[in-house]
Amino acid sequence: MLSLLTLGFLILTCLYLINKWLRGKFSFWSERGVITPPVNLGWGNYQEVILQKKSFSQALHEFYKLFKAKGVLHGGLYSFTSPIYMPVDINIVKNIMQNDFDHFVDRGFYVNQEDDPLSANLFTLEENKWRYLRSKLTPAFSSAKLKMMYETLLKCTKDLEDALEEYDGKYLDVKEFIARFTINVIGSCAFGIECNCLKEPNNEFRLNGSTFFNRTFFENVKLYFSDVFPGIMKKLHVRVCRPSTIKFFERLTRETIEYREENNIIRKDFMHLLIQLKNSGKLIESEEVGNIGKSENGETISFADLVGQAYVFFLAGYETPSNTISFTLYFLSVFKEVQEKCRKEIKTVLDKYGGKLTYQAVIELHYLESVINESMRYYPPVHVLNRVCTKDYQVPGSDLLLRKGQKVLIPVLGIQRDEEYYPDPDTFNPERFSDENSTGRNPATFLPFGIGPRNCIGLRFGMVQVKTTIVSIIDNYEISLNKKTKYPLEFDTGHPLTLSPKGGIWLNLKKIEK
Repeated sequence: MLSLLTLGFLILTCLYLINKWLRGKFSFWSERGVITPPVNLGWGNYQEVILQKKSFSQALHEFYKLFKAKGVLHGGLYSFTSPIYMPVDINIVKNIMQNDFDHFVDRGFYVNQEDDPLSANLFTLEENKWRYLRSKLTPAFSSAKLKMMYETLLKCTKDLEDALEEYDGKYLDVKEFIARFTINVIGSCAFGIECNCLKEPNNEFRLNGSTFFNRTFFENVKLYFSDVFPGIMKKLHVRVCRPSTIKFFERLTRETIEYREENNIIRKDFMHLLIQLKNSGKLIESEEVGNIGKSENGETISFADLVGQAYVFFLAGYETPSNTISFTLYFLSVFKEVQEKCRKEIKTVLDKYGGKLTYQAVIELHYLESVINESMRYYPPVHVLNRVCTKDYQVPGSDLLLRKGQKVLIPVLGIQRDEEYYPDPDTFNPERFSDENSTGRNPATFLPFGIGPRNCIGLRFGMVQVKTTIVSIIDNYEISLNKKTKYPLEFDTGHPLTLSPKGGIWLNLKKIEK
């Protein structure tokens, strides 16, 4: 009997100590005078997200609106027991992203290059290595390099137009269809590989490339734990990418490089630019492709670095353009007057260039760009941005001191749906992004590509890709919303990183007679 009493006492003592420890952890923000939403002990604020009862984007949007309604500069969240800082005041957001960038250089993602080389890339790397690679890769996205690759992109859109022929007078899931097309684009523009995903939707390039976004419940839990306990996960050699995906991209990168070098093959794509960095440590600055030379000072990048960059090129060129194109087509199908205005602008600009879709013609499609921007405001391709405080920071206008290591979430969706910056925010209105209406707007109120030194390096390539694709579709087809798709959209709760519409986006297509 005594042993049972002792055991019961020990269990109660342990429960008491655990409860006391958790309450101590969850007093972090209250001790600093920062408000938080209601907390579930042990879960923090993300219980419904982790259990996939609510999408991450929806939860963060609700948190933002709660803080905004309270009239505070910022709020606090807990990911399990880890405190997360969320700025609400737009000037604080701008300072973090741009003005005081030197205090927030890192994104704070899990990086384990030894076990998971795909995790170490330009998007995730910490300050020193990020600065080095960013400086080396920036010339790869110059106007000259984009013009060089534009003919490759155009060839892909010709395949798109051919594939759409069978849907004339029918309907299709544009989200699924465009995802396959953007894999073709990035496969060709980055790797020089003809993926043919429009005809072979289940080829190995797509199956391996889509695993980062299409995760199982266990993989999402592992992703959360790697975010909260990165040191422990690294010691346990945990990989956030699937082993099969790692092997695929390592093999793809190695075989592509070896084949090109052995056969002296030069192709106008990103892989050629990476090979230049591997061998010479720099890119050729002219519009000519040039020969691959050897480094004079030994300053090059490693194979592991190449694999990581090749992978992030794929991710950035596949999912975010796919979402942006799909959401824009969705809005064009709902708002027919906007669709027709885009079509008239396309005709006017193409007539100027002899009916040909050129790089310069795409740049001059200003109204279409406003439509795309409004689509990204409403449904941002990335709904939250991450930062980590890299040195102590006094938050302007407050008594709060952020210590080194403090994680920060920038609520992109909340900001871009805030009526203070966008009156009637739930209405789709491309005129918000006309030259007249955009003048004087705080840049931190529009963040689909981020702002500041760590903004998206491929934003110009992405916009050119999105505009070219949309032109190829609406210049040839009238599109309308199919009854299988609702307005507004509902989103899948199992996709924490991006907005994934539940059930796809189904559109009707009707060929335009010219």
